[in-house]
Amino acid sequence: LSSGYWRKSLRYNSLIPLNMAIYRPPPSQEESNDVGKDIVVAAVEKSIGEASSPSTVPPKCKQSGGMTSQSSTPEASRDPLIRNIYKFRLRCGEIVNHPKVQHAIIVLIVVNAIMMGIATFDFVNDDPQVDQAFEITDLVFLIIFTIELGMQLAYHGYRLFMDGWLLFDFVIVVLSWSFASLQIIRAFRVFRALRIITRIETMRNLVAALFDIMPRLGAITALLMLIFYIFGVLFTQLFGDLELSGNYFTRLDYSLFSLFVMMTMEWADVA
Repeated sequence: LSSGYWRKSLRYNSLIPLNMAIYRPPPSQEESNDVGKDIVVAAVEKSIGEASSPSTVPPKCKQSGGMTSQSSTPEASRDPLIRNIYKFRLRCGEIVNHPKVQHAIIVLIVVNAIMMGIATFDFVNDDPQVDQAFEITDLVFLIIFTIELGMQLAYHGYRLFMDGWLLFDFVIVVLSWSFASLQIIRAFRVFRALRIITRIETMRNLVAALFDIMPRLGAITALLMLIFYIFGVLFTQLFGDLELSGNYFTRLDYSLFSLFVMMTMEWADVA
């Protein structure tokens, strides 16, 4: 009987809301205003105390065992020099990677390559003034390409050397400056036109596809060499004893050379 009574009473009491269990009279208007003022004053004093404290690092960031302190991170973020450097890098990236700037660089690369071809004509080589004008123009192009590469380096940092296309641009520009004083090596500056590959996405995809199928090309080349060798041995055995105008099939090396000439369609003498 007692256990059933207590079960009913507990079940009944659990249904009673908490604000009905203990009656409290509502506070007066003056008391509520005083409580609100106390809360506001306490919040303001707390914020002032946190702002004036020398260390704003949470306890988890302090050094503990193997953990290192991160107290330098807020100070570094407040450093105006670091902020200015960061803004400068972002600004360089926005300028140099803008589509219009990239299109302008492509046009300059094409014009520079065309001028290198025109510089091989006699009217340029025979006239010192025209040749000097072409040299100055080429130097201006190289300076523009160097500025563009410098802005890429400022934006990417050391990650520039992890990008194959940007690294290719870097090597081309550096070699252009390194061999500028050597007359023989200066002929290789025409390779600067290869930088257009790094600017056009279709060409980049084509080059990447060629590198991807390189192992398969090696297998195809091995198959062709095997077929070439089989026919070289066959022709040596079949036509080695024939009296021809030359030693075309008397030995294996002669047979391979004759087959190569026939394959290149220069087989008039062999025929």
